[in-house]
Amino acid sequence: MTQYKSSAVVLITFLVAISTIAQDHNHHAHDVDFSIRSIHSGAWSDTQTWEPPRIPKQGDRVLISSETTVGFDVKSTTADPDAPHSMDVS
Repeated sequence: MTQYKSSAVVLITFLVAISTIAQDHNHHAHDVDFSIRSIHSGAWSDTQTWEPPRIPKQGDRVLISSETTVGFDVKSTTADPDAPHSMDVS
């Protein structure tokens, strides 16, 4: 019986720790003022992917929502020649 109690205590401690980590991670999105966020999966260049319905522009703080996937299909304007010209962000 003691073995089961010990296992239950370990399991409960683990679940509480996981819950705390998840809550800590989720609060970060609320601490940042995003100017645009994805509301549907789609292409970066598709205004229907975003709220407000426009393409992100330089200086925007962009949030890719956890339930969406955004394909980066626009030419990068960075000076870095190794920057990706297309990628999927989830």
